[in-house]
Amino acid sequence: MKMTKITRFIAYACLAASGSLIGGTVYGWTGGVEDPNTVYDQVRQSEEAIVPANGEFKTFDPTNPDGPDPENPTDWIDVTVPTSTDFAQTDATPSGIVAPIYKITNNSAKGVKISVKDFQDSNTTESAKVPELGLSIENKKTGFKIPVVENGKPKVSLTELATLASTGDELPFTYSGNVGAGFQFTDNAVTPSYSLILQLEAIV
Repeated sequence: MKMTKITRFIAYACLAASGSLIGGTVYGWTGGVEDPNTVYDQVRQSEEAIVPANGEFKTFDPTNPDGPDPENPTDWIDVTVPTSTDFAQTDATPSGIVAPIYKITNNSAKGVKISVKDFQDSNTTESAKVPELGLSIENKKTGFKIPVVENGKPKVSLTELATLASTGDELPFTYSGNVGAGFQFTDNAVTPSYSLILQLEAIV
């Protein structure tokens, strides 16, 4: 059963910084700013100096930024997220809601801050059937939890869930909570659905 879906992202970003590609390290450079990675040669006893001028024109790749930094820092954002997430509780799991562990992976050469922005109710008819529902999203690395549903109602204020470092850093997360002591389990499943809205912010 598909009960919760990550559907969209609201991305905000900061000012960009510079880097480059030397000795296998990926970095970009910033237009109009001196490149600290430039190597200089001293010319002596010569009336001519030859300096290569190398152009490059291509699509910006935040996973391998070997050109100028983007004007819009949002262009640094490149993450992999699950297309949907599930959580459930039955009479056989009286201790509470259970859910798989999911992960968000940063593919960018820059870090990214991941915050829970909203948890929107997509089926109020079904969610009304679990008026005592309490649900949280949990950072499995730190154990930090953000309540997203309280007493059957979505209740979220913008809260940071994790900050991922550059390429390959992962955030494992899951859901926890309880349908409430008054809920009566039957063969007819109650299937509320929500949209988890994540805010992604480039760390540059």
